[in-house]
Amino acid sequence: MSVPELERYHPSERGLTHAFDSVIALFPDIATVDDMQSQPIEEQVKVTHMYTMAGISFLANHSDLYINTLGTAMISSILQGQIAFALTEDMQSTLVHMGLSDVDAAQHSNVIPLLVNANENATLIVPTPFAITAREKPIIATSNLMATCSLGRDFINGRLEDKNDMSQKRTRASVAQLLLVSAREIPKIVNDDTFQSIRRTTLDVYPQGINSLPGGRYNTPKNQNPLTN
Repeated sequence: MSVPELERYHPSERGLTHAFDSVIALFPDIATVDDMQSQPIEEQVKVTHMYTMAGISFLANHSDLYINTLGTAMISSILQGQIAFALTEDMQSTLVHMGLSDVDAAQHSNVIPLLVNANENATLIVPTPFAITAREKPIIATSNLMATCSLGRDFINGRLEDKNDMSQKRTRASVAQLLLVSAREIPKIVNDDTFQSIRRTTLDVYPQGINSLPGGRYNTPKNQNPLTN
């Protein structure tokens, strides 16, 4: 499903490595963490928000129905207020403020987004350094957004805490689906070092993507928003 709010981010070329091209073109001089940190905080927030939306746009407008479904579900949930969207300069401090212990907060990266479920409320937290991750390592950035979209869809459908850790398995299988389809579209992408590093815990475990997982796909309950189906 195409999402009109994200049409401005559509890349001109196909493939996972081009997901953020539209934003890179808008901010050619913000290429490193130092470049980002030299910007006023308002500009850092703006740039990070646009990189995040570009990544979700890539997923929501993907030709693969399952990838498209997860991206559309995430942006629809954000726009409708089902999932909050927050940006931060310091992921660890933000997580501690939300109630995590110092030890638990320290385990999370300060360069990739995280979906946090606290008190039955979900928030997609994106650290400002993510913009540089997206620019330098688009496969890692887009794969991480795919994971958060999977978790987000599970949250709004009441499946985030399901039995046998199915939500986490579905998350890894969803990333595997993204890699699988991307490799079919552009075979040379499998030679990328970041692709190889991600596939070890995703595509190598779930070689058929989401279809490797029994019950990996599920229909949205009738009382839920149809955009999340």
